[in-house]
Amino acid sequence: MRTPIETNQKFVFRLEDFVYASLIVYFLIFGTFSHQVITFNSAKNSAIPFIFMICLVGICIIVPALLIFLSYRRRLQYDYFVEDESILCERNGREIFHIPFKKIVSVRVYNKRGTQGSIIFYTDLSSKDYIFSYFPVANIMPLSLYGLTRKKINLVKNRKELLTAIYRVNPKVYFIE
Repeated sequence: MRTPIETNQKFVFRLEDFVYASLIVYFLIFGTFSHQVITFNSAKNSAIPFIFMICLVGICIIVPALLIFLSYRRRLQYDYFVEDESILCERNGREIFHIPFKKIVSVRVYNKRGTQGSIIFYTDLSSKDYIFSYFPVANIMPLSLYGLTRKKINLVKNRKELLTAIYRVNPKVYFIE
């Protein structure tokens, strides 16, 4: 029997959206360096540095906003189901992942205090060693801890019921903090 998992269809900022928004910092660092080079090499009354800064500010606003909008549109196409003690994710009728509850080793839950939150599922044993930090350290934390993975359910409304069902079948499941 296929039971749908209810998710929030409204726009909500998720952790991966903040990752996209942090691209502004990288664009500004690159842009500042490029602006200094252009200003140094251009004529005294040239409009090129001014035009470059307008384009840079436009890129800093448009690129992250476009990434956030496209991720929201993609999220609306996903359907999640619980079927025979497993989690099934479909996008436009195609199966994205199918994870049995017994194979789930670790779970990372966002928004633990609220009524809804995203859940990321890990099926490898090395996930028990992951430690979440808001300041990523290279080669220690995978990007999946920040929500950049396919094995997740976004904005689950009945999150506690789903986690309880997983825990009943697999009591050894590890929760990543």
